[in-house]
Amino acid sequence: TIRGGTFASTTTSSSNIHAVIVSSSRYWFNYRHAMNALGIYRVLKNNGVPDSQIILMIADEYATNSRNPFKNGMYANGVSAEKSWYSNETEIDYRGSDVTVQNFMKAVLGTAPKSLDNTNSDSNLLIYLTGHGGDQFFKFQDEEELTAQDIANLAEELHKRGKFSQSLWIADTCQAFT
Repeated sequence: TIRGGTFASTTTSSSNIHAVIVSSSRYWFNYRHAMNALGIYRVLKNNGVPDSQIILMIADEYATNSRNPFKNGMYANGVSAEKSWYSNETEIDYRGSDVTVQNFMKAVLGTAPKSLDNTNSDSNLLIYLTGHGGDQFFKFQDEEELTAQDIANLAEELHKRGKFSQSLWIADTCQAFT
């Protein structure tokens, strides 16, 4: 349960939550996808989940885009009076051309330099994907696709390896893998 921007829970500690957050879209008109990812990141950080347990992947540099009226900032309501959801404190682990299907898979499986290598059978796992998708696929930068079968295989492999106790997978797309 989320109340006032914080999780209301008595059973899950932030030290046991691990997340991979992906905004896979490029170009200014996809600003909303990065904001969705930053919103999830913000909720986790506000609830005490350290950056060492969050992998944040954002495919474009919206904060420094020439169309951004708020240089080096990103705001949910376009109002610079609120705190920017992007700042020097935002730890983006994979950006630009590093946001790929392969790096996502490696990060989730624990084989990338910044990855979920420290999860175990007591860990609670959040995988959040926002971008463009369609029937049985999720797009990475309009160049690659992650299929529904890839996700099923990945979840099964994580389960076999004992990498989580509970997991929540969210696909925030037009068709969300259908």
